[in-house]
Amino acid sequence: MTLNELTDLLPTLTAGVLAIGLILFLLALRLFRRGRRASMWQSRRQAGRRGFRLMLTAVGFLGLSAMLCVTTIVFNSLDEDEGDNTTPVADAATTESATVPTETPTATPEGTVTDEATEAATEASAVSSGGEDQMTPSPENTVTLAPSRTASATASPSATTTSTATSSPTMTDTATMTITASPTDSPTGTPTITPFPTLPINITPPVAQATHAENISMRIAAIAESLTADFQPLSPRETFEVGVRRLYFFIHFRNMNSGILWRPALFKDGAYLDGGTYLWGLQAEGESYFFFGRGSGFEAGSYEIRIYIGDEAESLATETFTIQ
Repeated sequence: MTLNELTDLLPTLTAGVLAIGLILFLLALRLFRRGRRASMWQSRRQAGRRGFRLMLTAVGFLGLSAMLCVTTIVFNSLDEDEGDNTTPVADAATTESATVPTETPTATPEGTVTDEATEAATEASAVSSGGEDQMTPSPENTVTLAPSRTASATASPSATTTSTATSSPTMTDTATMTITASPTDSPTGTPTITPFPTLPINITPPVAQATHAENISMRIAAIAESLTADFQPLSPRETFEVGVRRLYFFIHFRNMNSGILWRPALFKDGAYLDGGTYLWGLQAEGESYFFFGRGSGFEAGSYEIRIYIGDEAESLATETFTIQ
């Protein structure tokens, strides 16, 4: 590939790398925005990490496009310098061809030649005037025709075309782009209890700091034994195998108050098995999950999960499942 072809290709390549960098930068900003607004803190953390990785990649592409832009400018300047170096040769050629020596014959008279016709005329005039003795020759018609054609064509075309085009561009392009992109993506939003812990038994139950709304609502949307990469239920169902050690309960809620009490409780064959009382610290509307775990695994039986609000005796949400 010649220098001209590479110079023509560099702007397109630079534009493509710059477009990729801008697209990755916009995607990173979108992930950062999602990391601030997602309802679950796992989603916020995952979005923040992905946004950080995309931001580093975008900075790398933008830096590469800047280097390609500098390279394009250098190659264009080198191309222009080559064009400047070739023009004096053409000028010298044209000037040399234009200064063709022209012979300027300088007829310098060196000898005297007597014209025979004039001699005859003088003799005739002498005869008619009175004889041969009285023949007084007229002044010699001296025609000095000795063109010695000294072609003083001193055409010494000293075409010393000293075209000192000292265009030696020592462009020490030290583009040391030290991309010290070390942003420690530390989300300032301190997430609340999402997901909820393994619900240990509280020695001192918490005290309600607010009264729940009358139109409060909650439902258990799914039960699963594992999560997907974006913290969603993986293969939710109502029947599980004996020995499963952890079960996740996904809930949808509306009109919740921060500071109210809520009580998840797990029952097996109608008997209380596990649970606890907690203060609500999430937003008023959205979705979340909590889990129950057993070190030795859940035993076979019919289970029921219930969620209570405050000191209410009637559960706000309930769902049954089976382990067999």
